[in-house]
Amino acid sequence: MTTAPMTLPPLMSAQQALWGLARQSLRAYLKNVVIDSRPDPRPFGEVAEPWQWEKILDPLIPAVESIARLRTEPPKYDGYWFVLTKGSDKTSAIARICSWVLQFSHHYTSISVGAADLDQAALLRDAMESEKRLNPWFHQDYKINRYDASGPTGALDILTSDAASGQGKRSLIYIADEITVWRSQDMWDLFAGSASKYRDCLLIVLSNAGWLHTWQAELFEQVKSDPRWFVYEAPGIMASWIDRAKVASLRKKMLATEAMRVFDNIWVQNLQNAVFPAELVEQVWRTHRYRALDLPDTVGA
Repeated sequence: MTTAPMTLPPLMSAQQALWGLARQSLRAYLKNVVIDSRPDPRPFGEVAEPWQWEKILDPLIPAVESIARLRTEPPKYDGYWFVLTKGSDKTSAIARICSWVLQFSHHYTSISVGAADLDQAALLRDAMESEKRLNPWFHQDYKINRYDASGPTGALDILTSDAASGQGKRSLIYIADEITVWRSQDMWDLFAGSASKYRDCLLIVLSNAGWLHTWQAELFEQVKSDPRWFVYEAPGIMASWIDRAKVASLRKKMLATEAMRVFDNIWVQNLQNAVFPAELVEQVWRTHRYRALDLPDTVGA
C-alpha cells in the first residue's frame, strides 16, 4: 500500500514559494510584494515604472544584496544619493528595501534610518506597516514598532535629530530620508563617521532638492564630485501618477522657489517672501532644469 505524498496547505505552499523567491534576490521580492497602489493594491512589479527600475533600483539592488551577503563582491559605491521630486515614492521605496533586509537577508543586517522629525519617522513606519498588512506571506517574526523594527534576519532603528541616541551603534546600512529638511548635520556626521569605520557599510540618501548655501547643498556638491558615490538627479517630475494639472494649480499658490524645489527638482535660494515674475520663473524652469538655481539677493526686492 502506497501513501500519498503529504501536501502543504495552499497558503503555506504559496508562502514558501514567495519566501524562496525573496531569498533569491531583492529584485524578485520587489516584483512580488503587493503595494498600496491605486485604484487597487497590486504587486510592485506590475505597477512600477521603467524609471524606478533604471534610475533607482537597478543601481541600488546589487549594493543592498552585497551587504545582505547574496553577492560576494562589495558594493560598487560607498554611497547612493537620489534626488527626486515630491511624491516620487521615496519613503515607500525605503520601506520596501528595509522589509526585505529584515526578513530575507543571508546575513543578520542592522539598519539605521535617519528622519527629520517624528512625523517623518511615522511616515516610514506607516509605509512598512501598510505593506506588511497587504502581504500575509511576510514572516510572522517580522515586527514593526513605533521607532524600530525587527525580523529573522535583521533589525532597524529610526532616528531623528537627536543624533546622540545612536552614538556607538554599528549598522551595515545607513539611510538618510529627506536629508534636505534635517535641522542639524549631527546625525549625518554620525552616519558617515560610523560607516567610515567598516568596509561593509552602505550609505543611501533619498531627498528632494534643497536650498543653496546650506550644509546639505555643500555636502551634495562634494558627493557629486566623489567617484565613490552614485548620484541621480531627476529632471523634474518622473512619476505618471502625479497629477500635472494639480501641480500646475498648486504652483500658483506657492512661493516660486519652493515650487521649483519640490516639483522641478532645482536647488534654490531660500529667499523669504520673494516674488518672482512669471516670465522669470518660466525662463529658469526651462534653462536650469538640470542644475541649481542661484539668484541674486536683489531679485524680487
